[in-house]
Amino acid sequence: MRPYDSCTFPISTHAGLFRRRTEAAKTKRNHPKRTRKRMCQALIELLGKISKQFPIAPQVNKALTELEESAFTEAELLGYDKFWDNIRVERTIMNSAKRKYDEGWEKGIAEGKAQGEHDKQQEIARSMKRDGLPAGTIARYTGLAAEDIEKLVTEDD
Repeated sequence: MRPYDSCTFPISTHAGLFRRRTEAAKTKRNHPKRTRKRMCQALIELLGKISKQFPIAPQVNKALTELEESAFTEAELLGYDKFWDNIRVERTIMNSAKRKYDEGWEKGIAEGKAQGEHDKQQEIARSMKRDGLPAGTIARYTGLAAEDIEKLVTEDD
């Protein structure tokens, strides 16, 4: 008798604990690979119920995940890998978009502050020119070019 021909393990239910026995018959339906898969699925179900009832270590959760993966067929495994690849791609795209949005936001704030500072300097220059100060003095205090100050005065007229 091979190890996977017969397996006995407990499964927790509402009625309590009982024994479930799986035996492989000599039919094509109970092929050893299929029996192994059913046993893995039953074990996964059992461990899932236990993990919900009792807090378990992260290593046990990792082992449970690996057990689930080992029960997959080749097609299921490819689908599982494709699913997680898609999740990783989606996360990468979302993180990239968020990073670019944040960079654009910061750049926009910096440009807005610079424009506000420039507008304030122009307003100060207009006021100083209206009070009769020479363009050279205004340029020294505001940091604006003398030509720009003359343009401001002609725009006001």
